[in-house]
Amino acid sequence: MDELVELLGESRRERFAYASNAVQDKEKLRQGLQMWLSFWRDVLIYCAGVNRSITNIDYARQVEMLASAIGMNEAQRQVKAIERLMEQLDRNVNARLALEVLLMDFPRINIVA
Repeated sequence: MDELVELLGESRRERFAYASNAVQDKEKLRQGLQMWLSFWRDVLIYCAGVNRSITNIDYARQVEMLASAIGMNEAQRQVKAIERLMEQLDRNVNARLALEVLLMDFPRINIVA
């Protein structure tokens, strides 16, 4: 989860480097995407005003900051993008390119604690 929070503040160069390394172990990538999905769902839930229902309580401050900065529509778009990437991985797409697209679409915001 820390990687995601840090990546949100990183440049495109760092995001491309991350994608290049992350696809080396596809099972670890899938697990990471599941964690990211839970984080983005928390952001979406927080945007909806149900902030007591978040699952990543250790990241409540970051969730709140991100939710305030991007709003519900963008949070929903990110949840859908991660779900779509996970489906694409099941269909054997180029994992690196698909992850790069996802990371380039993430908002750039520094929410590191």
